[in-house]
Amino acid sequence: MTADALINVRLGPTKRREARLLLRAISSKRRVESALVVEMVGRWVWISQLRKGRLRRISRKRKLRRVGLEDPIEVDILLMGPHVLASFFNYAMKDHLGTISARHSVLDSGTIGLMRPRRIKRAAPVSHLSIRPTCAPVPEPTQTLPLFAVHLAQEDASQGKEYATTLLEDLPSSSTKTPSKTVWQMHRRGLEKLLCSKANILRVQTDLPFKYRDLAYLKYRNAAPTETAKGYRLDLSYKDPQMVEALLKGWHRRFPKLTRLFRAGRSHQGRPIWGLSIGRKGSAPTVLLNGAHHGEEILTVEFVLDAIQSILNTADTSEDTKAWLKKLRIVFVPLVNPDGLASFLLYSREGGRKNGLGLKGRRPGRDEFGVDLNRNYPIRWGASGERGSRSNRKSRFYRGPYAASANETRAMMRLAHREHFAASISFHTGTVALLPPYTIPGMKNPKPNETEIIAEELTKDLPEHPQGGPFEIKRMLYPVEGTDQDWLRFTYGTVALLVEGARWSPVDGENRRKVIEAVRPLWKRLLNRIVNGPTLTGTVVDQRGRPLRAEVRLVQQRLRENERWFSRCRDGRFTRLLPRAGSYTVEIRYPGISPIRKKVRVGKGIRRMRIRIPGDRTGPQCRKLTFPQKQP
Repeated sequence: MTADALINVRLGPTKRREARLLLRAISSKRRVESALVVEMVGRWVWISQLRKGRLRRISRKRKLRRVGLEDPIEVDILLMGPHVLASFFNYAMKDHLGTISARHSVLDSGTIGLMRPRRIKRAAPVSHLSIRPTCAPVPEPTQTLPLFAVHLAQEDASQGKEYATTLLEDLPSSSTKTPSKTVWQMHRRGLEKLLCSKANILRVQTDLPFKYRDLAYLKYRNAAPTETAKGYRLDLSYKDPQMVEALLKGWHRRFPKLTRLFRAGRSHQGRPIWGLSIGRKGSAPTVLLNGAHHGEEILTVEFVLDAIQSILNTADTSEDTKAWLKKLRIVFVPLVNPDGLASFLLYSREGGRKNGLGLKGRRPGRDEFGVDLNRNYPIRWGASGERGSRSNRKSRFYRGPYAASANETRAMMRLAHREHFAASISFHTGTVALLPPYTIPGMKNPKPNETEIIAEELTKDLPEHPQGGPFEIKRMLYPVEGTDQDWLRFTYGTVALLVEGARWSPVDGENRRKVIEAVRPLWKRLLNRIVNGPTLTGTVVDQRGRPLRAEVRLVQQRLRENERWFSRCRDGRFTRLLPRAGSYTVEIRYPGISPIRKKVRVGKGIRRMRIRIPGDRTGPQCRKLTFPQKQP
């Protein structure tokens, strides 16, 4: 019979890794009546409670880090009072794979066992089982122990200081229902000692949110941005949505003539999606830089903020920057998915990829809710079935109930409809690569395809990335559809590039700076490529000079997906980045007249033209952007 104990179980190699470890089990002659159960199926683990023959999950499910079926897994289970903590290790490598925890209030003691599910002939074999009592002096474990965030009542703060490694937060009470508490970082041995001291543990957080890795964030999150001579300190920590908003408003306040602050929309949870535009006012080609379609890719926000800072800091000194500001308007949306980033930063590193849809009234921090925004755009939405995205709401790649269902997706679509971006970069993390459209399997690129040519120009002779390897040009990383870059390309002809700027988001400022500096040449080269050409831009107007919305084609480019690219409604402007200098024929199609063709030679720089539509036209024939609707 066991009450409080540290249990060590080793699961041997197996063809199918599935196991149920029984703790404090009470059994009759015919069956197990009650028990705590640590369950493992494949790489998924969780804790359940068995009562009257029924299993009920009492912890979150967690996916372990990848491990081979031939590798034995070691499970350390700390069982003390109502607390259950199970840590999983690759036994051969001593690598920590993940930890789960739960709290219960019914079982005091019982036996330990292994339960084999009926549907399989053989569960994962147990090659070792040992039990030791808690609160006994023992040698420190040899493997690296995972760290937890332990929430203690304020009166037990001194005990936390004795057994913990770091004080993470001191949280005063916000109401009578939420007592004041301190949050401490400690490993399992420290937690065991703390439990033995009878401290009032309010919560054990095994899935540490990113704020507990970037401790500088906890220091600066409530402070105003730190000003420099021309901008702000961006290297102090990562940013939450409020910090991003403060920076954008600060830049607009300091550079009112150069910038325009705007709100693209609101997230599902009501957070504003802020943007900033810099450069030429009035009619000009526009470029988009955006970050954090996936909120967990927190470094992408820093890429966009760095671009803003770099341009504003060199507005008076750099000839390149002067040319950008004179000839272009650059639009920045650093944080497309503020809900996801807040979830990842504040609640759980297992969440944040999606937008947190459905979290009202529930604790955020998991990706079992929400929509993957970069699977939600109306371009081949769901066309690959379960390969490119998922219909399962709990999947990290859930595409949504219908195309463009998410508030955040619609906000970016409205922005693109207004601007008709000539080029864009959507920043992501996960590898080091540059992806030109189309990335959707089966979609045929135009011929010639200027996006691939420009991608090669942007990555040529770039130095080695700090996280290993050069920037590679890839058609796709894996099957995908419903992405923003492919939708921008198909709908507006945008040279829409996706930059995978890092393999991971480094915590320390020096490594973060090196990665940002490695990514910086890409957006700079793109802006120079537009300004230095070959680029063709123009306006379509009626006889009175009023802008018209007309279809604009290049005769020398064959579109193979029935794309139709129009001049934008508000000023009749169109822009095309060309594959190479030379002579081109521009064809204008407008209702009620025969197609108009104009020959133009484009060399270095931006070649401008103005096309008048004959006859007495009645306005631009603007079309309101319509969104797909959910089918009944």
